[in-house]
Amino acid sequence: MAANLTPIETRAQDVVFVTQCCFQALQDRLPFAWPAPPHVSPSPKKRYRSHYVYPGWEDLRADTAWERLSDFDLTLRIVDFDPLRPVLAQLLGWTSAQGQVPFDPVSIFLLIGWQITNGWNRTETLRNIRHPRYADCAERFGFEACVIG
Repeated sequence: MAANLTPIETRAQDVVFVTQCCFQALQDRLPFAWPAPPHVSPSPKKRYRSHYVYPGWEDLRADTAWERLSDFDLTLRIVDFDPLRPVLAQLLGWTSAQGQVPFDPVSIFLLIGWQITNGWNRTETLRNIRHPRYADCAERFGFEACVIG
């Protein structure tokens, strides 16, 4: 019968896995920082049109939070993406603070991840991030005080 179980069902039967990976066991180690290579220079940009700040995970203590959150929303609460900023700035080729003030690369990274997760094109994504229904997403990505488009 075990051969007919899905991976989720198999993991759920593994008492050690469930004990080590449940929220109660992990919360003392939260947030998990996005892994970044050591010695990456900080972004030369000093200002951004948006600014991602890790929002915290404390709202996950409420049992009702788990019912309404998507996997993407859970990831935003469990993972701190701040360490990714210098890596993205380097990949974007930013070598100077000169030029226009860009969006925070972490904000854009999260926005594109949200777009891919939802299967939206660019137009749909930009329309949705401005929609009041998604104000919480805009805030979590760091767009709460800026205009997108």
